[in-house]
Amino acid sequence: MQYGLSSGDWNTYDERISDDELVLDHVFTMQIEWHEDYYFRVASTDYSGNGPAASTTDENPSLEQTLTSTGDPPPDSDASSNSGDDDIEDPDEPTCFIDYLLN
Repeated sequence: MQYGLSSGDWNTYDERISDDELVLDHVFTMQIEWHEDYYFRVASTDYSGNGPAASTTDENPSLEQTLTSTGDPPPDSDASSNSGDDDIEDPDEPTCFIDYLLN
């Protein structure tokens, strides 16, 4: 998956997330900012190495999608209230989960 604050083509986005597992369903977690528009595309590579560079269709990578982070940041809280969860980089930043399923 590739994403950023600007619309673009595959390999032009600022951020990249990948999962090398050969499965049909992937879930990606993005650290994003409040009140921003994000553009993203997802792509896949099969066991033979066929990926977005070898594709001649608009399905791999996907057509560009957009999302907008909305809402308000949570009130300031004491860092000790994080319950020791090391997976949360900053509890005051919004998090977006993208679930990608191949047909």
